[in-house]
Amino acid sequence: MPSFEFESVGTRCGLAAFAKPFPICLFLVFGENRTYIVDTHLGPETASRVRDFAQARNPGKPLVVVNTHAHWDHVWGNCAFIGETIVAHERCPALMRTWWRRSTAEYGDSRRGDIVMTPPTLVFSDRLAFLDDGVELFHTPGHTEDSISVFSRPDSVMFTGDALERPIPSVDSVSPDVFADSLARIASYGADILTAGHDGVVPAGLLAHNTAYLRFLEADLEGKNPAEYPAFLSSDHAIEKHEVNRRMVTINRMESREREKLGAAFDLQRHQVFASEVFEMEPAEIRAAFETAFGL
Repeated sequence: MPSFEFESVGTRCGLAAFAKPFPICLFLVFGENRTYIVDTHLGPETASRVRDFAQARNPGKPLVVVNTHAHWDHVWGNCAFIGETIVAHERCPALMRTWWRRSTAEYGDSRRGDIVMTPPTLVFSDRLAFLDDGVELFHTPGHTEDSISVFSRPDSVMFTGDALERPIPSVDSVSPDVFADSLARIASYGADILTAGHDGVVPAGLLAHNTAYLRFLEADLEGKNPAEYPAFLSSDHAIEKHEVNRRMVTINRMESREREKLGAAFDLQRHQVFASEVFEMEPAEIRAAFETAFGL
């Protein structure tokens, strides 16, 4: 029996939803010319089950695999598709290499089978369309620098990867404002159905909700927010995610400054070790610690 539940979405799409070790949804598009599998879960054991299911449902059609971004829970199953076309943003291969060792060390117990780093084979910068199938991939940075979304035009279904998330999005990049602009780009498509990488089908109102949070986060990092949390930070889980986001954005901004100052002398391992040491500090303290340690 497959370890996922399949939910049909629109007239030709669907979600392969895994509940363990935490909710993860893969997006499937059964096109006239190709079958599209978007994201690859946690390893070849589960990814191959989705592959076999998709090929049985749309027999005889070549596969196109898509990574919405380079985070471990979206790419570890790529090795089930060696020899197939794997599409991602042009920054995805480098970020995959950057994050691979640390993610396997921290989250290795979640892997499903023996994983082998398998980078994308086809990359793009802003937009890539499979016109004969009405499938469009486009850059939506913010959750990560390489994040993309996927639109199935014939049935107006949008898969946003981790760009949309409840109760608030996670920000592993340098600019909440850029993230909010990406949500505006998603909204401009006017999709009838929105889906997300960890929440499945989501209400249209989540776009405005996540956008409001991202504007709040940017203002908070600039010291412009009121002392009390707004309504969308009413739960302990949301507040915890917000505090992580404040620290992650600050550390990513410091990494950008390090790279600019040090150039080829930038040491990723040293940066990551130091970031772990200062992570529990407040953003202003994190900035000061990096400036002192790296002469920024």
